[in-house]
Amino acid sequence: EWLARTRSGASGFTAPGGSFYWMVHTRPDVQEFLLSLVEEVARNYQVVGIQFDRARYPQLDCGYDDYSISLYRQEKSGNGPPDNPADPVWMRWRAAGLNRFISLLHQRVKSVSGRLLVSNAPIVYPYSYVNFVQEYPAWVVAGAVDFVVPQVYRRDSQQFEAELGRQLGQVRFKVYARRGAPGLPQTVTPLADLFRDAPWIAFGRDETARVY
Repeated sequence: EWLARTRSGASGFTAPGGSFYWMVHTRPDVQEFLLSLVEEVARNYQVVGIQFDRARYPQLDCGYDDYSISLYRQEKSGNGPPDNPADPVWMRWRAAGLNRFISLLHQRVKSVSGRLLVSNAPIVYPYSYVNFVQEYPAWVVAGAVDFVVPQVYRRDSQQFEAELGRQLGQVRFKVYARRGAPGLPQTVTPLADLFRDAPWIAFGRDETARVY
C-alpha cells in the first residue's frame, strides 16, 4: 500500500546505481512515518538541522497508486489522473502535494526548536519540475526551507556560473559561502569571484547572515 507506482502498476524504479522503491507521500500514514523519523533525529540528537533530500517523484511516470488516484478523484469531480504523466493539471496537483508536505516537515522540525535549520538539495529548476515535479522555488517563497543547495553539476566553471545564475533568478535569494571569516560579504559580483573564494554556497530566504 505504501509503494508508489507507474501507469503500468510497476513499483520498482531504476536509476544510476541500481533499483529502488518510492513511498506514496500523499498518504497521511506515510507522511507521519517520515515526519516522526525526522522529529526523532531533531529531538534526540545534537544536530544543527535536517536536510530532507529527494523530496520529489522518482520520475514523471509516477503517482498512479490506488490512494493517490482516489485522492485525485475526490478533488477533481470524480475524474482520474490523465494517462499522460506530463499533463499540466496532473503535474500541478502532484507538485502541490509535495509542497504541502515540505511545509509540514518544516513546521514539525521547528516545533522541536526554532534554531534548527531545514534544508534541501534540489535538482535545478525548471528541469526538476519538468522531470520530477519538484518545485523548490515555491518552498523558498513559502518559507518552508531555511536554505537550499541546488545540485548544479556542470563540466566547467562557465557552465556552472551560468546555471547558478539561472537558479539565483528563480527567487530572491541571498548568497552565503562556506568560509571561516564571519565578515564574508553576502553577495559577490561577479559570480566567478564567489566560486574562486568559496566553493560551498547556500541560498537563504531570510536576512540573517550565516557562514556554513
